[in-house]
Amino acid sequence: ILKAAVPRFQNNRSVQGYALEISHQVLGKVMDVSMERHENLVVFLPQNAALKLLSGKDESARQAALLEGQVLLNAAPITIWLNGQGPQLALNEPPGDASIRADASPTAVGAEIVPTGDGMGQPGTTVGPSVPRPLKSNEPSAATGPPRDTSPEALNSLQAANTEVLATILKELDPQAHFVPYAPPSFVSFRQGVYLELSMTTALSTSASGSRYKLAAFAFDEHIAHLIRPVLAYFKEEPKFDGIGLSTTIHMPSKTAATNASEAVEFFFPFSALRCYGRYDCTGQQLIDAGSVLINGERVSLDLQIAEATPNR
Repeated sequence: ILKAAVPRFQNNRSVQGYALEISHQVLGKVMDVSMERHENLVVFLPQNAALKLLSGKDESARQAALLEGQVLLNAAPITIWLNGQGPQLALNEPPGDASIRADASPTAVGAEIVPTGDGMGQPGTTVGPSVPRPLKSNEPSAATGPPRDTSPEALNSLQAANTEVLATILKELDPQAHFVPYAPPSFVSFRQGVYLELSMTTALSTSASGSRYKLAAFAFDEHIAHLIRPVLAYFKEEPKFDGIGLSTTIHMPSKTAATNASEAVEFFFPFSALRCYGRYDCTGQQLIDAGSVLINGERVSLDLQIAEATPNR
């Protein structure tokens, strides 16, 4: 259906996405009596997600696109996994938490219910695997132990210990990351934590023009998000710092080179949220909600779908 619809409407600014409703019948048993009942499957895909789903060259790319949408089964949010096998329902979830009920099993192969705080699936909630929402960086951490040493001496020690891996990152990822030569990877102190900051540039087309929030959203979707898994691959062991900061200067083409517009955007993500995203357990929006976003030095909230759907003024 999408192969027929998307090419016709992908350039229509009035069409922000696609909704498909499919009714089907399933066989089941109630008190050992075979019964036939109806199920309604509803799939919502934003325009960008539909394009990514159709153009995905492998299952991972198509799965990532599908996770950007919303799927409801009988009005309850679910997640559909193309390979028929999703991740574990709980990730570091305390035993006995009411948000994961014993009977909350997937209703179909490759699909799982997304429960809310009261244990019941509700429409309109964030679609994604039923794992705890990553801890927001502005909330106090539940982790015990001494605070992270953010002194200049500690940062210099980390820099020296990771010299080789940082050089490898620069060499191997520069073609897609576009690192800036004047700001090599370095460890910085941010909100009582230590982050590896990678500085780069992002070039967006004129079609992505708009507010600074829209530019930041497109920079994440079109550039930053594609670097997260490759960067994580260099830190498979438990690192001695808290996360990764991806800082980019967004450039927009202009009629004259002297008036090229630019915005500075910084994304700081803790490792817990990065690894959740790396396993496809979390969406890009959940990753952003778990971290911190700064535009031109000021911290902001960023909703990808709202920002990207905002018309240019």
